[in-house]
Formats: sequence, structure tokens, C-alpha cells
Amino acid sequence: MKYALSILLALGVTGLSLYGLYAPDPIAGQSSKKIYHTHSERGFSEIHREIKIKRQATVLGAGERSGSVPEPENHYEYVSPYISAADIAVLGGSSVESAEEREVKTLMDAGFNAVSLSGTPYRTDSIKKTLMSLEKSGITYTGVYSSDKDKNRLRTQEINGITFAFLSFTYGPEEADKEVPAGEYIVSRVEEDSLAERIREASGKSDIVILNLHYLTESGDYPDGTQTSVASMAAEAGADIIFGHRQGTLHPLEWLNTRDGRKVFTAYSLGKMPAEGLVEKHDIGGMASITVKDVAAGPASNLILDDPRFITAYSDADHGSLLPASAMSDMILPGWEQHFKDAEDFAGQWMNDLLSVTE
Repeated sequence: MKYALSILLALGVTGLSLYGLYAPDPIAGQSSKKIYHTHSERGFSEIHREIKIKRQATVLGAGERSGSVPEPENHYEYVSPYISAADIAVLGGSSVESAEEREVKTLMDAGFNAVSLSGTPYRTDSIKKTLMSLEKSGITYTGVYSSDKDKNRLRTQEINGITFAFLSFTYGPEEADKEVPAGEYIVSRVEEDSLAERIREASGKSDIVILNLHYLTESGDYPDGTQTSVASMAAEAGADIIFGHRQGTLHPLEWLNTRDGRKVFTAYSLGKMPAEGLVEKHDIGGMASITVKDVAAGPASNLILDDPRFITAYSDADHGSLLPASAMSDMILPGWEQHFKDAEDFAGQWMNDLLSVTE
């Protein structure tokens, strides 16, 4: 579904393609879509005076849910309006350890329709329950599979005429594997799989590729060289939206610029929900969203990524709830407004157009 010109016919055509414009297909004599060389509606309108949004879909990613929750039904109560408002809501790795129908129903009620299982503790019984429950619910799962056939089945969803593909990988060896008999399940790993090849395949069969990356080491407040290297490799291969997991703290979000002119929305880590750390900043993470827009300018049509947003949330460990700004008070967390502002400033330090959602 994505098309790229392999040969540019003239320097003028090259210039047009650099701005996301249509260029004639040298074989078919028709137009070929070049995917969002500009990543905002405003930027696109500066190139084209008259534009029209033909269709759009919003994608939201939530940080991994680590640790037990006393009452899972209440965990997403206060943030569910943000989750359900998104067309696609993806829950991060290590989030489902033993997904009984009760817990899966909680995810469905909150508004999640996709789950990355990369990094989930790989106990055989838990995995079987998890996969069976998710399969029954209709929630798209990636990262852990029941067989090679299951793994090779590309997960896609069509939302408002835009086709999204879902991939999930774990980076690094997993010690828990030693406890599980061989052949019980299949895990997608960066080392064992051709990450770039899988992304290119998914890119060729979809409009937008959503990638979840689970890292097995924690790097502190900022992504380390391994995280940035793997994310850059994935972006160059064709990933459009990247959500990273495993880090205990929030990391800055970033637009990754690829050699073909795309801008890839990247959230290296959104923190853990609820957090395992005892430090206050470990308890503040959030969710990130991005809107995919199909923009028409005359006869041309282009997909762009626009309106990057960050929803700050506090993990109230006492009650097992995830609280956005609208549910906060000084009784819950003294000085919460400053804590939230610090988190929002930190998340947006590499992304000047990141909007903070405070209502």
C-alpha cells in the first residue's frame, strides 16, 4: 500500500517529492503516493494553499502495566476517556501476566484494542491463558505467539480507510525462557528475527506500521545508544509509530528523520503504570497519541502524522488507579501540578510541537 519511486525522472520531480507531493509513475503514467515528508497539517498547508482532510485516525500508546493491581476494573477508570477516544489504543509490554477473561474485559472496557506482549513473563500456563483470552476478545496481540504460523500472520486493522499493521519485538535474551519447554510459544526478538525485513513486509501491506519495542535493560532518564540505534533502524525500514517499553521512567519523545524524508513518531518510554520504583518521578508517566491524516491537495493525496500529544498520569499505588490531571489533588500528591509540569516539559524537550493534555 505504500509506494515509493525507485527512480526519479528529473530534478524537478525530486523537488516535488521532497515536499510530499505526487510525482508521475514512470511505468504506469499515474500518480504515486509519497508518505508525509511534512508531519503537520500546518506545515502541509504552507506548501499547499488549499488542503482537505479526507480521513484520519488517532493512535494512542500507553506505558507498560507492571506489577499487580488490587482492583483491575478500577485501574483505567479515570483515563479511559482518553483511551476510548482513540481509534487505536495500544497497551505496552509486560502488561498482561495472566490474562484471565476478567482482566481482558477490563482492557476492552478501558478502550484498548491492541496489546504488545513483548516482555511478558513467559510462564507456559500464563501465556496459554493470555493468548486464548485475547484471541477470544478480538484484541490484537503481538510479541508472543502460539506457533510459527501465528507469528507469521501479520496483524492489521483498517480504521477509517487507513490500514495499520502491528509488530512487536523484544531486544535481548530472556532468562525466563529457560523455564519453559521448547516449542511452547514463539517470541519475536530483535536478535533472532530480521527486524528490518518484517517491518518492510508490513509496510508493503499497510499504510502505517505501529511498532512496539521491549528492551530488557533500563537506561535511566534518557534512551541509551542501543535504544536509539534499534529505533533508528526500525524507522529507516518503514516503521511509522514506535512505542518503547521496559524503562522505569519517562523518556523524551522524538521525531526521527529518515533518509527518505519521513518523520517517525517515537516514544522511547512512557514509564510504568503503576510504577515499581519508590521515587516520585517513577510514579509519573503517561500516554502518547498521534493522529494520522490523509490530506488532499488538489489531485494529490498524502498521509501525514500530526497533533502529537502527551497525557500525563500519576500511578496511585494505594488504590491501583492511573490518574490524569483532572483527577489529581494535593491530597493525593502534594505539589502535583509542578510534578506534572516537570514531566510534560521533560517529555517534550526533543519535540517542540508536543502538546500536553491537562483536562
